[in-house]
Amino acid sequence: MSQPSHKVQKKQTYGYRFNRLSENLRLGKVSGSEVLESRVLSRSPSMQWQDIRQHYPHQWLLVEAITAHSAAGKRVLEHLAVIDTFPDSVTAMQRYTQLHHDAPEREIYVFHTSRETLDIVERQWLGIRGVR
Repeated sequence: MSQPSHKVQKKQTYGYRFNRLSENLRLGKVSGSEVLESRVLSRSPSMQWQDIRQHYPHQWLLVEAITAHSAAGKRVLEHLAVIDTFPDSVTAMQRYTQLHHDAPEREIYVFHTSRETLDIVERQWLGIRGVR
């Protein structure tokens, strides 16, 4: 009997980890962002925007930037991971708000795949923000 390849074992480990994190979330032992991060890393490979548009036509997506940089006042997203799909923008933005609250350091966006290119203008925040 042949042994399963390393790749198959790794997928099983990620699935097990995700299930354990889901159970811990239910019990209040971990945050939702930890479970989501595990899901993104284990189930959604990073892709470029054009590949995502082909795989998810005419949909609202919640995506995370895996690799990105700034150039000439714009944010350039090189590789993205799809977190979830949504039927409308309102639902997608509600989920974005929840995730951003749980993990504000993560670079998460809501896009519709009808956009041919991602044109993200960076804004400079001036002034003082209150304590959260």
